[in-house]
Amino acid sequence: MELKVMSFNLRYENDYDGINAFKHRKPQILQVIREENPDLIGFQEGTDSMRAWLRDQLTDYLVLGCGRNADYTGESGPIAIRRDRLSLLSYRTVWLSPTPDVPGSRYVDSDQSSCPRIYQEARMVLPGSKQILRLINVHTDHAGEIARMLEVKQLLSELGDPGEDVLIYTGDFNATPEAPEIRYMTEARPELGLRDATSELGGTFHDFGRMEPIKIDYLFTNASFRDTRQIHWEPDYISDHDPVVTTLVF
Repeated sequence: MELKVMSFNLRYENDYDGINAFKHRKPQILQVIREENPDLIGFQEGTDSMRAWLRDQLTDYLVLGCGRNADYTGESGPIAIRRDRLSLLSYRTVWLSPTPDVPGSRYVDSDQSSCPRIYQEARMVLPGSKQILRLINVHTDHAGEIARMLEVKQLLSELGDPGEDVLIYTGDFNATPEAPEIRYMTEARPELGLRDATSELGGTFHDFGRMEPIKIDYLFTNASFRDTRQIHWEPDYISDHDPVVTTLVF
C-alpha cells in the first residue's frame, strides 16, 4: 500500500502580487495537482474564496477547513482527501494558543504576530483495513520564534498516545532546518518515531524567484517513505513556495 502526500502553500489571494496573483496561477495549480494526483494534501494560506475554489475544482477530493479568525473566516490550512482512497473518521480545527478551543485565540503573551494560528487534523482509515492515519496540517507563526516553539510544543503535546496510528505532519513552519522548533519535531518525543521526510530537499520558499530559496516547508511522519521531491516551476510560478511531496509505504 502506498499513499502520496503533498504539502502546498498556495500564497494567499491578493491583487498586489501582479502577474503572480492567485487568479493568474489557478491553471498551473490545478495542473500540478492533477499531474501528481496526491492522495492527501495539506494546503496553507487558503482564504475563504480559495477554499471555495478548491472545493469546486477538486471534485475527486473532500476539501475540509475553516478560517482562523474568531468568526471562522480568513486564512486556513485546508486538507484535501481523495474520496476513493481514504474514509474520513473525524476532523477538527484547533487554535494554537493556551485556549485551543477558542476561535481566533493566540499566544498573546509571546512574540506572536497579530495573526491567529491553527492546525487542522483529519483522522482517516484505509478502506478494507484497520489502519488509522492522522494528517495534521499547520502554518506556524511568521514573526515570533518563541511563538513558534510554543506552537510546535502544542502540536506534539495534544497528540496524546497515537498507538499504532500513522502520523503525518504537513506544513509551512516558517523556520529553517537548524531552528530549535524544527529539531523539536523529531527529537522531543522519540517514541513517536517522527522523521523529516524532506530532510534532503533544498530551499522551498523563494518569493516568486526574488530571493535565494530557504527551506521552511516540511513533511514529518512515522511511516516509511520514498521519492520525496519539491516541485519548482518558473517563470510561470505556481506559488511563492515549492510544494513538497512524498510517498508513504505501508
